[in-house]
Amino acid sequence: MKRKPQINEERSLDDFIMGAKDEVTKIPVGKQEQQKKVVSTGQEEFDPDKLRRQTYYITELYIQAIEQMAFYEKMDKSEIVRKALEQYVPTKYLNLAIKK
Repeated sequence: MKRKPQINEERSLDDFIMGAKDEVTKIPVGKQEQQKKVVSTGQEEFDPDKLRRQTYYITELYIQAIEQMAFYEKMDKSEIVRKALEQYVPTKYLNLAIKK
């Protein structure tokens, strides 16, 4: 009989399940880490690979679909959303964001 894992009361359930943190982390690709791409915008350096938590409102259907895809494809939900945005947002807007 399998035992249920114990949840530390100091950590949230989301942290326990996904290992989610409010910190920015560099995610290794395969066994090698991507080289850091840094663009100088004059005031501060802009790192396009830096991850940050951001909230957007989506329909319940998409929430459920992302959960299903994450389970069956063995992917992180954030990775699914990032890949969808990469396919949808035109390059010209990404370039404008870098120049900002």
